[in-house]
Amino acid sequence: MQTVEVYRAANALQAHLLQATLIDAGIRSQIVGELRQGGLGDLPLGWSIPRILVDADDEAAARELIVDWEAQAGTASPDDDVLPEDLAAEFGSEDESGSSGPRE
Repeated sequence: MQTVEVYRAANALQAHLLQATLIDAGIRSQIVGELRQGGLGDLPLGWSIPRILVDADDEAAARELIVDWEAQAGTASPDDDVLPEDLAAEFGSEDESGSSGPRE
């Protein structure tokens, strides 16, 4: 089986999340390079990047799935500070004046 690289992940977690998506779609994949991430040492730049490999026959389907996955992953901003209503109720939410109502 010939494999091709279809993705270079930012970190091991991202690689595993994408791999799970590929598996759900029936595409077998392999992550390489994730174990080198913590110990750069004398390794050349770029060797610590987790890469996802798939069978060459699955390359087109995997790349199409990756485009969709990236689009979905980009919908939430890490700067969002809006709490879901259930969490806001559980932890209390304050309005802009800094008061969440009368306290006893």
